[in-house]
Amino acid sequence: MSLITENGFTVKSDLHTLTKTAIDIRMNHNDFGVNLTSLQPYAIKVPPEEYSRYHSFPKVVQEIMKSLIFASKRTISLTTMDEILLFLRDLAQNNNREWFIANKDRYTHVLKVWNAFCESMICELGKSDKDIARLTLRDCTYRIYRDTRFSNDKTPYKTHFGLFLAPGGKKSMHAGYYFHIGTGGSDGYPHSHMLASGNYCYEPRTVKLLREDISFGWDEFSRDVLSKADSSFHVDMEGALKKVPREYESDAPYADWMRLKSYCLLTNVDDAFITAPDLVHRVAELFLTTKPFIDYINRAVDYRE
Repeated sequence: MSLITENGFTVKSDLHTLTKTAIDIRMNHNDFGVNLTSLQPYAIKVPPEEYSRYHSFPKVVQEIMKSLIFASKRTISLTTMDEILLFLRDLAQNNNREWFIANKDRYTHVLKVWNAFCESMICELGKSDKDIARLTLRDCTYRIYRDTRFSNDKTPYKTHFGLFLAPGGKKSMHAGYYFHIGTGGSDGYPHSHMLASGNYCYEPRTVKLLREDISFGWDEFSRDVLSKADSSFHVDMEGALKKVPREYESDAPYADWMRLKSYCLLTNVDDAFITAPDLVHRVAELFLTTKPFIDYINRAVDYRE
């Protein structure tokens, strides 16, 4: 029986080994305060399949596991994306200012990991798009702090990291490439991990122009734009009109595209995709299959009569 079996490592769950490992970690990495005298009542054995129920474990076991996972690279080898996922899941369970302040060092660490990933993505996609190559972190990343002034949800922190690479930056109104890491375990925003190409905010004139372009040139749009995107992408219909506008045929092959008010291709990915090696190149390869779509949308965004 093991306490944890993940990514090729195993930690025995007997109290002696657990305590010895925790003491070693605390002596060398004073990152987490664990009251070892309180271990005895919680000397439980946890099968590997129960690892996903991490947050149901007694608090002291959670603290030991965090020490094992985040502090001792000699004991456990995690990918950098594992660290981000575990932090976001912990934050989702403890979304309050007190916990965040107590874990500020962890946040600072995973933020550095995330920023390094984002800079690599700028460089990788910038090889194929000079407008992306010009971007800085400030242009394409987001703060973790939520604006709760007009929301019924008063939790202070986002439980996801997002990167939006668009010509002119995230506030430019251009279509771009959005990569999102959530807590996982759901296909819905903001919990799911996703790649999205496009944007969710367009001026009415841009929407009108796109509807005209797509309806008049459907064959070219479907052949030269949509067919180039990886088959995992689908058009995001969230927020679409219930009916096709009356000026367009409701049974036309492009009818659903006439219902859209935003234009975005979307694919969800799982934890295995996020934590596997070479994430930057794999994400970039998927995004670049949607570059004809991005270029098509931005042509309408930039059009001036």
